[in-house]
Amino acid sequence: MTGVRLGLRLAVIFSIFLLASAAWVVLGTSMLFRSEQSSHELEGEVADLWGAPQEQQAPQAFYLVPTKVTKIVESPAMATAAEGPVAAAQATAKKITVTKDEERLLQPQRSDISVKLETDYRQKGLLWYSTYRIKFHGDYTFRNETDAARTVFVRFLFPAQDAVFDDFEFTVNGVPVPTGAELQNGVTGSVRLDPGAEAKVTLGYRSRGLDDWTYMAGEGMTSVRDFKLVATTDFKNPDFVKGTISPTHKELTPDGWKLSWSFKHLLSAFRIGIEIPKRLNPGPLASRMSFFAPLPLLFFLVVLVVLGLVKGRNLHPMHYAFISAAFFSYHLLFSYLADQVSAHTAVLTSSIVSLVLVVNYVRMFAGWGFALRYAGLSQFVFLILFSYAFFFPGYTGLTVTIGSILTLAMLMQITGRVDWEHKLGGGQAGPQPPAPAAPS
Repeated sequence: MTGVRLGLRLAVIFSIFLLASAAWVVLGTSMLFRSEQSSHELEGEVADLWGAPQEQQAPQAFYLVPTKVTKIVESPAMATAAEGPVAAAQATAKKITVTKDEERLLQPQRSDISVKLETDYRQKGLLWYSTYRIKFHGDYTFRNETDAARTVFVRFLFPAQDAVFDDFEFTVNGVPVPTGAELQNGVTGSVRLDPGAEAKVTLGYRSRGLDDWTYMAGEGMTSVRDFKLVATTDFKNPDFVKGTISPTHKELTPDGWKLSWSFKHLLSAFRIGIEIPKRLNPGPLASRMSFFAPLPLLFFLVVLVVLGLVKGRNLHPMHYAFISAAFFSYHLLFSYLADQVSAHTAVLTSSIVSLVLVVNYVRMFAGWGFALRYAGLSQFVFLILFSYAFFFPGYTGLTVTIGSILTLAMLMQITGRVDWEHKLGGGQAGPQPPAPAAPS
């Protein structure tokens, strides 16, 4: 094959590669659009049906103190216009003193909280949503540290307005607090405490939420004494909400993790937050794989071109066109199969279909040996293994790098003794490496 013919053939093959890449861009954009559209439309439905992200606040204990407040109010004008505008303005302002009850907060002397989080993923369309079940129980102690008997009010605010709460328990010194009918502002109970007396508050419920669960000890800078929160999960890869503090102790359990936050006396505006691990979403996964697909195809075409020259199996550009179409069929089938079956099943099915298409096609003009040993093995590495790397976030780049280096090493070993001048038809055969000596 002359250099001119080879150059023209490579130009046609590169044009085929560009057309295949454009098809992948269209497919990836389509899947990305479908996923984003589904996310906007369905996330609200999932929150309505299952529950929204929950943020639980510690119960608030407070007592009321009558406080005199001076206010300036407007009164009918007593001055006439003849006395001037300044006198008229002064006459319309009047100071009055009113008595108003101000809330004085009591900080908890002890907090003992247990949380159990269990994942219960829900799928809608192309997306999986990180829904969970929660069992919450907390024991709190509040003390009247003033020198007078006080009526102490304890208020509980629900962690989410549009949520379901089962097995609800809210007691103050063992007495259940009536919930009433209006629950938008929570539930409030009261107890009479002498100086130094304590109120034992128990809070518990079962509920459901979405994405993450957080706990707040109070608004702004808070003094927390003898605080302990233990959260057990049924997942082994917990993450923590941005802006929250990490646990003071972690223990791996057979089902997940046991996370503990323990403080003797903490002054902080701290929050505790646990994110529910996200499942692999087929829509965004298919989109990323499609955008990435031209790189594996480029590696595959380079290998076939080089091996074709070395092994004397020069494929026609039409062969490369059909092989590229078989590569594209892998992503096309996966994109529309992944929302019907699991992502792993979709990958396996798409891989088998694409491998059968390529190997069976190549063996027709290059034989079974070349089809299985070179075309099939290269497709398995570049298409299937590279695509499967997307199932392990953070390892995709490393996988591609290792695969590229191994491919380079393989091509260098295969072509190291090739006389390229002779192969490309640019001159006479160069000196050949010495033949191994015959055994004596």
